[in-house]
Amino acid sequence: MGPPTKMMQRARVATLLDGFAASSPGDSISKMAPWTLTRYALRNLRESRKDAKVWKAIAERAKQIVPMMQPSDMSVICFSLARLRLRDRELLSRVAQEYPTQMGRFSPADLA
Repeated sequence: MGPPTKMMQRARVATLLDGFAASSPGDSISKMAPWTLTRYALRNLRESRKDAKVWKAIAERAKQIVPMMQPSDMSVICFSLARLRLRDRELLSRVAQEYPTQMGRFSPADLA
């Protein structure tokens, strides 16, 4: 059997993310790693999930892990919240504080 296709990989990630948030979203979100949190936020955005509790938990977790996040992860989290017209000044403030230390790691696409 050959290497997994992108579709198979996406299905696997989706299954893993569903398992994370199945029972109590707030609790499982509070334990997510930066990469997982970013993918979870993006998936919720793409599927038009607008549960305020989930998005608040995503923002809270992002605030905790901003220093560990990759620039692209910061961008995706902020983009996801903005698309849903949700504002979190504290999160944006923490991202702004972290930006100078990671400025060289941002790509032009992350800043757009």
